[in-house]
Amino acid sequence: MSAMQEIAIGLDADRIGSAATAPSQSYGRIARLRDWFDAQPIGGKITLFFGFNLAFALAAGLFVIAGYLELGATSDRIRATHDQALMAERLLAQLGEARRHADQLASDNSGERARSARDALDAAESTTIVLDKSLRETNILAFNRLAIIRAGVIDLRREIDAFGRSRGDTVRRQSQALAIASTSEAIQDAGHEMTALLGEDADAIATSGGDLIDRLLIVWIVLAGVLTLITLLAQRYFSRTVALVTGLTYALNPWAVLYSRKIWAQDYHTPFVLLALLLGLYGFTEDGARSWKRQIAQILCLPLLLFALQLANQRADGPELVFRRHPVGGQLAGRKLAAQAPRRSEPSAVHRGPLPIAAERVDDRPRADGLNEHLLVLVE
Repeated sequence: MSAMQEIAIGLDADRIGSAATAPSQSYGRIARLRDWFDAQPIGGKITLFFGFNLAFALAAGLFVIAGYLELGATSDRIRATHDQALMAERLLAQLGEARRHADQLASDNSGERARSARDALDAAESTTIVLDKSLRETNILAFNRLAIIRAGVIDLRREIDAFGRSRGDTVRRQSQALAIASTSEAIQDAGHEMTALLGEDADAIATSGGDLIDRLLIVWIVLAGVLTLITLLAQRYFSRTVALVTGLTYALNPWAVLYSRKIWAQDYHTPFVLLALLLGLYGFTEDGARSWKRQIAQILCLPLLLFALQLANQRADGPELVFRRHPVGGQLAGRKLAAQAPRRSEPSAVHRGPLPIAAERVDDRPRADGLNEHLLVLVE
């Protein structure tokens, strides 16, 4: 062999050796970590593993509890906006009733008609006082419309009193009748706008509540996946007994129970998931003979898991349905009455045809109160 061939062989050997040392360094860190873990006694391994498990359970529990706190705050906002929308709809009915009596006062000029108009205005003023306290800090646009309504109610009451005192002057009475019609129309238009704003606000917050429930369901699925990985690791490096104790410890710790207390009490969703996971862990083990028991466990694992996922979907659809249907009054005001808000009727339209929807309701009670109370019970 010539000297040139020996030099070439030496260079090839050096190149191969340098290429092999690079991954060995990175692999050496993993190997040292594995050697350190293998050098630990069995008690140290179990302590380390359960310490990691409890730390993860604590962090996951705090995260889930924060989600439930946010869900509770969202539920309170939904209830508040729902009540505001119903109150605005009731105010709109009272304003419509006052407008009907005020417009008919111009034709018959009876004392009974004037008293009915004043009573409706008094009820509307009481409703505006309640709304003023809740809208001042929550919805500035609706609060501005409410200020217009309160000022209009005061002006309309003064105009009705002045109309009852003026007798004999036909020209003046016609001017006062036009002023009454204009004021009543203005405050009712402001009522339509405020009701539409509150209805849209209630609908938007209800939708956010449903989305939050969807996110919590995804978080639960992620936690279930982490539980599966932890249990598989425990089975891989220890035994099935340790894996079973680890999985049950994680699933039954106070944070997880607090997170899934409603699921345990109603749909039995969590037991089915745990049973499916345990059957999968028993059926798909890495060591041991494939007995008929493991084959049955493999067969039952997937159907139980699919059944549990169907329960999860049913559980997710229930609260979302409640949240989206919860502000019924707000949707009635925001969708049905919003279409009426741009329409401006003539002062004499009350005498030519039926009154708007809200003005026909003289009992000061929203039509959807029964359903809303039922939905409030569902949410609580």
